[in-house]
Amino acid sequence: MAKDMTLQRVSDLIKLANDGDEESEEARTAAVKAARLIKDNKLVLVPQSELERVERQIEGVRNALAKNDSDKTMHMAMAAVAGFFAAKRGML
Repeated sequence: MAKDMTLQRVSDLIKLANDGDEESEEARTAAVKAARLIKDNKLVLVPQSELERVERQIEGVRNALAKNDSDKTMHMAMAAVAGFFAAKRGML
């Protein structure tokens, strides 16, 4: 299953697990399926505030690089920032 489809499926299952009667068999089944997809696909939950913080940092890098109109330099810096965050998260 493609990553985007997996994320959408997990999101849908979590919504189903929390809609209406959370004690129903359907809600429990949805919760178990969501947990299994998260585990099987090694998904990591990241707080929205962390994503916003990273986006602000990337925007700061973009703004700093906007002064330098060299596309090559901008791409190298963005790759360095992305690599830093990937390494920090243990994704490399």
